[in-house]
Amino acid sequence: MFKNLQPAALIIISMVGLTGCAQLSAEQAFQEVSYDVLERTGRRIMWDSGTADDLQARDVMKSVLGRPLSAKNTIQIALLNNRDLQAAYTKLGVAQADLVQAGLLRNPILDGAITFPEGVSTPNLTFGIAIKFIEILWIPLKREIAQSELEAVKFEITGMVIDMVARTHTAYIDYVAARQQVELLQQVVTSSRATVEAASAIRKAGNYTALQFDQQKNILTLAKLNLAKAKAHEAEMKEKLNVLMGLTGRDIQWRAPNRLPTLPADDLKTANIERLAIENSVDLAKVGQSLLTLATKYRLTRKQSIIPDLEVGAEYERDDGEKEFGPTFEIEIPIFDMGEAKRAKVKLEIEKLRNQYWALGIKIRSAARLNRAKLLTTRKITTYYQNTVLPENMQIVSGMQRDYNAMQAGVFQLITAKRQQIFSGQKYIEAQQDYWHARIALKQLIHGRLPGDMGDMESGGAVASVDNAEGGGH
Repeated sequence: MFKNLQPAALIIISMVGLTGCAQLSAEQAFQEVSYDVLERTGRRIMWDSGTADDLQARDVMKSVLGRPLSAKNTIQIALLNNRDLQAAYTKLGVAQADLVQAGLLRNPILDGAITFPEGVSTPNLTFGIAIKFIEILWIPLKREIAQSELEAVKFEITGMVIDMVARTHTAYIDYVAARQQVELLQQVVTSSRATVEAASAIRKAGNYTALQFDQQKNILTLAKLNLAKAKAHEAEMKEKLNVLMGLTGRDIQWRAPNRLPTLPADDLKTANIERLAIENSVDLAKVGQSLLTLATKYRLTRKQSIIPDLEVGAEYERDDGEKEFGPTFEIEIPIFDMGEAKRAKVKLEIEKLRNQYWALGIKIRSAARLNRAKLLTTRKITTYYQNTVLPENMQIVSGMQRDYNAMQAGVFQLITAKRQQIFSGQKYIEAQQDYWHARIALKQLIHGRLPGDMGDMESGGAVASVDNAEGGGH
């Protein structure tokens, strides 16, 4: 059926067939990310596209919001409903589209001219069609580059989900701790108010100076100020959680417990923590994948430097009634630019990324040691407060209450003892908070993500290194 086609047309048809096809849908890539996240964190993620399953997940979320939220439910809501995270999933679609684009040839170029010679009724025609034939050689390498970049995006998205788990859990701990601090500071205000009332009665009896009375009033004023600050901090922490969970409107009326969770009986396994952190690191995996991408770009740049650009096509001309047809070609002569600069640039980008890879490994190992030490230390401190400091304060207050009832101690001594008990309670809350921060950071590291802003910095650096490298990218 192709016997009547011109040779140039046959070339173009065969080249179109060789380019192959690929799917634009990023569903498979997202499913791979979802499985990786589940394996690492035990959490499920969904890409909200308005399906029946998505609507059902929203209904479940609203029912959960009607009960006091646990840390687990708070994290799951953030993973399902955070709009920034949902927007990040589109990067998979962009990378998938780049992969499809990398397998396509440039469209052929059609040019032509129609001239009208003087005194001749029939115009002269010139038509030509050309296509960059040499590009078919680069398609496999361009697809390999795009596939490698897609894999890097998968690691990036996985890292973002791990970060979201840690950030939400930390924000939850901070919010519950803020609520608990408000409750304690309310007790301080109540205690200080009782002191001022007692001081006022004693002053009327003439047994208390004006200065002493003013000092007690100042303590009450400062206690009220600290309570106001604590309430503002509580509101700030709740809004932070609202943003992470993607909540607005009536959904922000959710509630949380008034007490931080107690320390778990069994702590995280910290044996071989450095090895685990290195093996599981998505940060290292992403930089490693970026190195593979740059290596393939270097191979492409080197081949493009050796093989000049070639454009082939066909031209048809009718001049004074005579018809002519034949092939055309254009070839680049590598005289001025032989590709040395492009190859050198990619090699330097590879060297830069290799150093970033080793530097990142050092930071991960350091973070593993540091957070393990923090976890062990904060657990000891929290346990000491729980088992020693708080019982001692309780015993002192009980003894002071007995002495007060027996008129062997004054009211101010009793109030001072209660204040000390409350102060120790505040320090206990802070110790618990520090413990959970250390635990969350260590879990984040075990799941594969460097905690804190350092992880974001490294991720961005890896992306920049690859995106800025030239050398035949798609």
